[in-house]
Amino acid sequence: MPVHHHEHGGRSSAELVDIPKTISLLARPGQSLLDIGCGPGDYLTEAKKQGIAAIGLDIHGPSLAAARGRGCEVIEADATEKVPLPTASQETILLANVLHGFVANGQAQQAFREIRRVLKTNGTLGIVEFYKTDEPGPPRSVRLTVAGVKLLAGRNGFTPGTTTRVGAHNYLVLLQKNARPTLRAASKRKSPPRRSSRRPANQ
Repeated sequence: MPVHHHEHGGRSSAELVDIPKTISLLARPGQSLLDIGCGPGDYLTEAKKQGIAAIGLDIHGPSLAAARGRGCEVIEADATEKVPLPTASQETILLANVLHGFVANGQAQQAFREIRRVLKTNGTLGIVEFYKTDEPGPPRSVRLTVAGVKLLAGRNGFTPGTTTRVGAHNYLVLLQKNARPTLRAASKRKSPPRRSSRRPANQ
């Protein structure tokens, strides 16, 4: 059976989202922001207007060219692999209508791993997604509920915070990077090897 691959690049739903509100809730003037899946730079342009040091990341060449044409700083890289940014270099990270694609392609864990690496401890991750309705946006089958986003992020080292409507069809979840590793990773390190409780059989 062929595997469906959800395409990330070349699509923008920015016209459906209240971008100024999204940026102002996520970052403060003077902070750094990484926009993963930045597309043609709609969020980056607004971040610059608000005095935020923003950089974008995407895999779609034409979108990156459009963003550069608007004066945005961007990197061509895949967020599911190691991106060319220093560890703990970003105060805020934005995933705007991108996470559902990582989930659909089975790449969410890889993306969260790299997000945790680049984001500063106690830094803020903002996730914008579509409500699970039949309105404009991706297929309903790949949309994520607010509870689903929080559960997934919690399993990957983030503490859920507030949820805000940022458009007729979209919500923003703010999350904070935990100082400690995920419970799953910690349990693997702490669990001692099991010893057999069975006694040897009598000869």
